[in-house]
Amino acid sequence: MSLLTSLLDSARSGDGYEISDASDDELIAKSTEKSERWAARQMLEESVAVEYKAYKDGDERKILDLFKATFGVDLPLPFWRWRQLDNPAGGPWTETVWDGESLAGHYAVAATKMSINGEAVPTCLSMTTMVHSNYRGQGIFEKSAESIYSRLSDAGFKLVYGFPNVNSHRPFIQKLAWDDICDTPTFTLDVASGKPVTAPSFVEEVVEFDARFDALWNRVKGTKTIWTWRDSEMLTWRFLKNPVNKYRIAVATDNSEIRGYIIVKQYLSSDLDIVDIVADDKNALPPLIAWAAQVARDISLSKVNIWASIGADHRESIARAGFQAKAPVTHFGGRALLPIDVDFSDPRLWHYSMSDSDLY
Repeated sequence: MSLLTSLLDSARSGDGYEISDASDDELIAKSTEKSERWAARQMLEESVAVEYKAYKDGDERKILDLFKATFGVDLPLPFWRWRQLDNPAGGPWTETVWDGESLAGHYAVAATKMSINGEAVPTCLSMTTMVHSNYRGQGIFEKSAESIYSRLSDAGFKLVYGFPNVNSHRPFIQKLAWDDICDTPTFTLDVASGKPVTAPSFVEEVVEFDARFDALWNRVKGTKTIWTWRDSEMLTWRFLKNPVNKYRIAVATDNSEIRGYIIVKQYLSSDLDIVDIVADDKNALPPLIAWAAQVARDISLSKVNIWASIGADHRESIARAGFQAKAPVTHFGGRALLPIDVDFSDPRLWHYSMSDSDLY
């Protein structure tokens, strides 16, 4: 397992790689002795003026250094390039905070194309926030967020959304005025003790996203109010070009068309995550889920995990298959940057999967 994979697994379990900046009072409260409280207050009063700037070519070296200093592991440059520079939706969108030549803070989002009532709308996924330990308690978290949100709204992005971990959830709501949309449990199937299942012959594994996926997307994109764009270009970038994670893809076919697809990824040595599942026919969902369970059993994994948003088509299918809601529970929220035609804070309007987070 790579160091980055270990970090992502830690983030998934709640430790996270979003670092929110402590408030002045919170920082001072950590000092229990009078002299320590005085020293902490003096440090805050003598805080250094910093500059907030958009990313420029070459900043990634300092960004990777700050990542290592913050989280104790290396962020591979190919992964950073894939997420920030190769994104078909555009970018990079990164706020950097400088004290001279020293990078004091950082807030990165990833541009996403969202389907809202079937129309493409520019939005962004909130990702890594970092503040160097020497600069915490100065409001850099909030100021860097407001700076990049302003640039995003000027560029026409209508919404920022994300899945803040347990450390970041409260600061995003209280300090950045995010809407707390909902909490999402992990639905888990115990395949080790369950009855073996076999996927039908019309479910087949594939290794690319061809034109049939575009045809499926064109049929289904208007059936959900809010969900991320899932054409072959975006799917290829997200899953096949990811330099860290390896995914397997299966489709349910009907003659020359696909009625649905499923994408899975192994997690640690025991679990298989269903990171995405889409179909234009609900009857295609149980066979696709059976394929995932069969894959897990074939490679000696004990559990299959999936998310199911409130209005997800597969919610009934996973219940019938025996999935049960368990930990971890993932927070989901967002903030409008420009007027938007739907009530994005209503969880019933969203369709999302594990693949919409940057951890899976």
